[in-house]
Amino acid sequence: MLARDEFELLRRHQDGELLPAEVARVEALIAGRPEARIAAAALRSLGEPGPIGEPGAPAVMEIMARVRALPRPAASGWTRASQGISRAIGRTVNAVAGPGSRVEESMSSRSKIVWGISSAAVVVLASLWMVGVIPPVNQGADATIGAAKRYQAPQIAAKDVKLGDTEAQAFMQSETFDRMLKDPNTRKMLASVEMRNMLATPGLNAALTNTSFALALQKIAGDANLAKMFADQELTASLADAKVSAALTDADMHAALADNAFEAALSQTAVRAALADSAVHAAFADSNLVAAFGKGHIQQALKSEQFRAGLAQGQFSASLQSQFKTAFDDADLQAALSRNEVRSALATASMQAALSRQEMQAAFASLAVRSALADANVRAALTNAQFMDALAEAELRSSLKGAAVSGALAAQQLSAALSTELRSYFGQAAIQSAFSNAAMRDTLASAQFAAAVQSAAFQSALRDAGFASALQQSSFASALAKADQ
Repeated sequence: MLARDEFELLRRHQDGELLPAEVARVEALIAGRPEARIAAAALRSLGEPGPIGEPGAPAVMEIMARVRALPRPAASGWTRASQGISRAIGRTVNAVAGPGSRVEESMSSRSKIVWGISSAAVVVLASLWMVGVIPPVNQGADATIGAAKRYQAPQIAAKDVKLGDTEAQAFMQSETFDRMLKDPNTRKMLASVEMRNMLATPGLNAALTNTSFALALQKIAGDANLAKMFADQELTASLADAKVSAALTDADMHAALADNAFEAALSQTAVRAALADSAVHAAFADSNLVAAFGKGHIQQALKSEQFRAGLAQGQFSASLQSQFKTAFDDADLQAALSRNEVRSALATASMQAALSRQEMQAAFASLAVRSALADANVRAALTNAQFMDALAEAELRSSLKGAAVSGALAAQQLSAALSTELRSYFGQAAIQSAFSNAAMRDTLASAQFAAAVQSAAFQSALRDAGFASALQQSSFASALAKADQ
């Protein structure tokens, strides 16, 4: 007969919980003890896919009474004993369901199970009885049922799952679910209701099968400024535009966003309107004009309404040429004004309004701003209305200025996700909500999240159609809680 500690060792072997030093002991136990092999086989059957319903007390009492009436077999008598067990099951089925009843048909549909014990469960109970694990008969059916319940965990009974949600039910009875429950990192992550709700978002599971997206979430959640950025509805919506995501990983954009003069210029509606106007981009794309606007004497001249009007008209009066002779004679300005597209851009209302703002004039003095405006990626991103709406927010502009943010945006963990179609998932409300929630940010930023998401069991779950719906089941949360006990 097996001692209790020996049976516990076999159970831990089945659950994959053995320490390295215990493996040899289990192997020797199974090799040298027939009753150990019987118990190990019984435990393995509990881990196999398929539902094992909770035994009804009358059925268990009847079956186990018949089983115990059999002589306890020697190890070599297992075949004869199993035949006796089968006869005991058959007689009890007839007694409970009636002679000639089609019990197999009634048990073929999970939604039609009317009594909660399968023949597989009975065989397991009987085998445990034969090796001495099931308690004596005077302890009653309650002890037997308790033993069955203990070794069925973490199987989910059919009655715990909403009938009709077959995908969720099938998932919670799968080997994948069982492996997830045995992973402490996954259990800790999924213990959060908010996390389960986020993972149930349609389409998000497909994104998480890509490791770069999961690592990007972890990177963003670990930085308060990044989290603030990616919780912004306008900014994350704009990320669906490849031009915006490219600009956010662009060194020229980072340098400009970190510039106080550019931040001040972006606070002005007129400046943002001009920067977003594709019609004026010919002016910003002209290296001569941008170079000219960076010079002190040109910036001084731009403060004059007459000079700005001269730029718009493409001609200067003799008196204006005399008043601003140094600016007018500037080689870069003259080269720029010789091009029709530049003159047309300077004549637009949005450009004239922007040039009238001191903040824009000061921004042109910054090399970082001039370099950014000369960058095609930056100019293309500035035409995105949602991106410009995001830049209108002072708090977001402040977040974008940080050197840590610039480094993070350019880092592999984030740039890899932003450079693919995965970037569109950042615009989902569930992701924005997660980054706005302190507890969720802590979970996403944790090492446990990264380990859980990259585990084989979790990746398999993400590819299972029933996972998302199972997350919404109360029995899912119950199973997690039981597994932690």
